[in-house]
Amino acid sequence: HIELVKPKILVLVGGTASSAILQNETGITRLRGKWYKFRDIDTIPIYHPAFLLRQPSQKKQAWDDLQKIKNKINALKKETNNET
Repeated sequence: HIELVKPKILVLVGGTASSAILQNETGITRLRGKWYKFRDIDTIPIYHPAFLLRQPSQKKQAWDDLQKIKNKINALKKETNNET
């Protein structure tokens, strides 16, 4: 299904999605917040919202991850604008 959509980025929400896509048994705490490549797609694992409800102290890290995603989207938009 990913090939059909051809996304510019993938956001993997939670450990299960991260393990399945990245084929990596490393825990979400170590994976989160870093960019990886999956089939030439920029991919970032983030905490699952249910985890954040149980661990509100991790919200700062989650916010930082969302900022990284926003920055990546802005960079992609800038690249697209420069190509036209």
